[in-house]
Amino acid sequence: HVLRLLFSKLAGPLLSYVTEEVTPIVKVCNTGLFRTFINLLTAMLDNFAEVKAESNSEILMERLVLFCLVWSLGGLLPPHQQQHFSDMVKSLTSCLPEYTDNTVYDYYVDEAGEWDSWYNLIPEAMVEQLDHFVENIDTTRTYYLMHLAAVTNQNILLTGPPATGKTNIVNRFLRAPDKANYVTRTLVYCENTKPTLFQEVVEHTIVHRQGSNYGAPQGKRLCLFVDDM
Repeated sequence: HVLRLLFSKLAGPLLSYVTEEVTPIVKVCNTGLFRTFINLLTAMLDNFAEVKAESNSEILMERLVLFCLVWSLGGLLPPHQQQHFSDMVKSLTSCLPEYTDNTVYDYYVDEAGEWDSWYNLIPEAMVEQLDHFVENIDTTRTYYLMHLAAVTNQNILLTGPPATGKTNIVNRFLRAPDKANYVTRTLVYCENTKPTLFQEVVEHTIVHRQGSNYGAPQGKRLCLFVDDM
C-alpha cells in the first residue's frame, strides 16, 4: 500500500519529466528505467530490513524510494540537467534533507536510515599505492551503486570519458567479492580483439554443471570484467 502511494506521488511525474523534458546521456526505455529502479529498491530493502522494523517505516520507505528514483530515472542525466531534476523531486516531497546549493544527488540513505552526504563515505586520505588512485565523491557513489547492482545479480555497464577512473573502480570492485563464492576474470578488449578470444576466456573459466547449464567451478559465481567495449 505504501509503495503504491509513493509510486503514484513520485514515479509518474518524474518519469514524464525525464522522458519529455530532458535528454539523458544514454537512452533507456521506460521498462529498463523501472527495472533498474526495482533492482535498486530490492537491494536497499534487503540492506535496511532491520532498520525498517525499528524506525518509522513509512518515512524510511519514502527515503529509499526517492534514492532509487534519483539513481534510476535521474541517474543518466548530464550534470547541467541534474539541478532541474533535483528541483522537480524537491517539489514533489518534503522527505528530503534541507539543502541549499546541494542537490538530491549529493545524499544517500545511511545505515541508520537517515539522509547523509556522500562525502562522509569517502575514506580519509585513501590512496591506492599501486595505481595512485584517490577516492572522490564520484568514485564513491559509483562504487556504492555498483554494489547495489551486484546484490541483485545485475550486469553493469560503466560509461564515461577517458581517464575518469572507470578501470580503477572496477578493479577495486573485483577485489571486494568473497573469494569463496566468486571467480573473477578480466579481458582487455580493443579493436583487434577477436570474438574467439572472448569465447575462449569464458570457456576456460566455466565448467559443465548439468544438462545445458554451465558456470564457474565449485558452484561459484563468475564476475567477468570486459575493459572496454
